[in-house]
Amino acid sequence: MGGEKDEWDVVTGGTRDYNNVQVKAGNNIAWDQMITLVNAGGFEDDTQYQAIQDFVDIDGLIDYMLTIYFTGNRDAPTVIGGGGTPWNFYSSRLRKPGEGYHFYAWDSEWTLEENDRNVIEFHNGRDNPAHVFQQLRQNKEFLIRVADRIHHHFFNEGALTAQASQERYRKLAAYIDRAIVGESARWGDTGRNTPRTRDEHWLPEINRILNEYLSVRTDIVLNQLRQANLYPTIPAPEFNHNGGLTQVGFPLTMTSKAPSFTTVSFIAIDDTWKYEQSGTNLGIRWKMEAYNDEGWPSGKALFYVESSDLNAEKNTPLELGQTTYYFRKRFTIPTEIDLKQNQINITIICR
Repeated sequence: MGGEKDEWDVVTGGTRDYNNVQVKAGNNIAWDQMITLVNAGGFEDDTQYQAIQDFVDIDGLIDYMLTIYFTGNRDAPTVIGGGGTPWNFYSSRLRKPGEGYHFYAWDSEWTLEENDRNVIEFHNGRDNPAHVFQQLRQNKEFLIRVADRIHHHFFNEGALTAQASQERYRKLAAYIDRAIVGESARWGDTGRNTPRTRDEHWLPEINRILNEYLSVRTDIVLNQLRQANLYPTIPAPEFNHNGGLTQVGFPLTMTSKAPSFTTVSFIAIDDTWKYEQSGTNLGIRWKMEAYNDEGWPSGKALFYVESSDLNAEKNTPLELGQTTYYFRKRFTIPTEIDLKQNQINITIICR
């Protein structure tokens, strides 16, 4: 990365005993200047956006936040219950004019949880890279750059595609495979009577992350980014060669897929559903196709808990209370819909 060791400023998040950023090396002069610019806002003005680039590695910031979003990280760069406190990140900057801060993921336990976890609007707070990112969303050029980085990582064998993520995770898991036995012996019984072991706990968790999280997370986060207006709904143009070198005279082409939409009803408004309302936390496994819901009752929609009018006949009453209702429904997609050529967006209406 260049420079001598004593030419670098290193700033990190806080700790449980210290709710502010910490200077690990050098000083925080440039950091404070960056945060002052960020807090001032006004990034609709390109002059302000150009000024902040003297303190921030823009692509590095975007890639860092995409990592946070992809892993559903609730432990950095702010923390659940922390009120926006800067938390669990490292940043470094070569102490020279025009050099921006680089940001690094660090010490985050609350990750890779539910495969639909959405933390895009969760992180903001103060004195942390998420706050910088959120403020810069005011600028159109920044949003274009965000979309470019999303496309780079989420498509064409990018780092955050399912296959690349699974391969990377398998390598990391294999690297510490035997070390986990020692970890279990040292820490496996912390806070519990029955120790966690490699075979009974670690290996099933690896399988969960590979097959229930990373296998579907790319598309889920991509849709979350679209809903947050960070990535367009219109597909990006496709080249017949995705980067790298080509032979002289290679006929490079670019095609654009303009989306078309057709409304198809898969489920009737008064159809029968499986449902569960016991208040038990079912985690995420209830969403999987193989989940056994034979013990769930069946009921005909519409479901209701109150006496207010609905736009169709009310059929199945639910228990009113502070609980989570789970609903499952199998349906058949018509054979004329080619799933390899079409994307299905399912709309569920609750009133």
